[in-house]
Amino acid sequence: LNSRYGDFTQPQIELVDMKNELLSGNRSFLSRSLIAGIKEMKCRGEQGILFLNRKGHSTQLICKSCGERVKCPNCDISLTYYKKSNQSTCHYCGYIKKELGACDSCKNTVFDFLGIGVEKVEEELLKHLPELRIMKVDASVTSKRGALEQIYHDFEAHHLDILLGTQIISKGIDFHRVSFIGVLGVDAMLSMPDYRASERTFNLLTQLAGRGGRANMESRVYIQTFSPEHPILRSVVDYDHSSYMTDEMVLRYIFKYPPYMELAHIILSAEDPRLVEEGAAKLYQKLKKSYEKYKIPVELSGPNPALYAKIKNRYRMQIILKFQTNELERVKRVLAYYLLDECERLFDSALRIQLDLKPLSLM
Repeated sequence: LNSRYGDFTQPQIELVDMKNELLSGNRSFLSRSLIAGIKEMKCRGEQGILFLNRKGHSTQLICKSCGERVKCPNCDISLTYYKKSNQSTCHYCGYIKKELGACDSCKNTVFDFLGIGVEKVEEELLKHLPELRIMKVDASVTSKRGALEQIYHDFEAHHLDILLGTQIISKGIDFHRVSFIGVLGVDAMLSMPDYRASERTFNLLTQLAGRGGRANMESRVYIQTFSPEHPILRSVVDYDHSSYMTDEMVLRYIFKYPPYMELAHIILSAEDPRLVEEGAAKLYQKLKKSYEKYKIPVELSGPNPALYAKIKNRYRMQIILKFQTNELERVKRVLAYYLLDECERLFDSALRIQLDLKPLSLM
């Protein structure tokens, strides 16, 4: 779109350099600029949205004695701690640890609560501004029928000052008193090990900025970051979609990602890690030999442990294929031969193989 609906003024976007906050003695994860912006918003009788794509209170619990993480017993993933319910949860398999208890390794009972979730943000905000009326909006709150509609009704009626939440508040909402948008955790989004991480971040930040100034009032967006020089963030600040697209397309071309190359993502999983390793190695060699035999130019990567190497007691490995669009049908025929026609003969029945052609994510 070349202009905003109704020709309303775009919110002014400010990048807050968190390195400077640390150097000036501010040890909080909330910058002074962000707190000042909320105070101004409150004084004017307006409303705000504060975004962090992390549930719970702390994203990691670390034993103070031995340094071990508190992990899910079914997944190779840290548990997320919820302070209000005093329990830790795995967001992949649903495992719940109702009390912290003692460290599994050394039996120590004292932990460091690291990482930031929306509960911790609410706690810190109320230290600075105890009069703020804040509502958290995440899956733990909105899972009840009608809860989200009630929250939006209360916000529209100005019974709340700030909506604090995850991606659920980033798009599709239209409130005319919103003059403040705050964004936390943007560096984590940009550093995700996926080729579309920057695209998702640019999309999300642009959507979030669009929640402000929807009645043509002056509004500001504060994006906290340790990398204010990042080209994607500069494009967001300038609303420069063209520069972002140009830079991103150059990177996609250099590293052979869509739209210049096609991808296929294969995940192999089993409860026995040795079975997964053997199956992944066998499939890789079969594919490699077939593509070489039929002279199909395919770039194979792997087999490697998947980003989340264990989920729901299943160990996971991945193989990634890159190839030109005009080779898609030939690539598919080879994949179909090994994953459909010959799968039962070649691989143990306990091994699960998932194929994602043209994946939207490699995570």
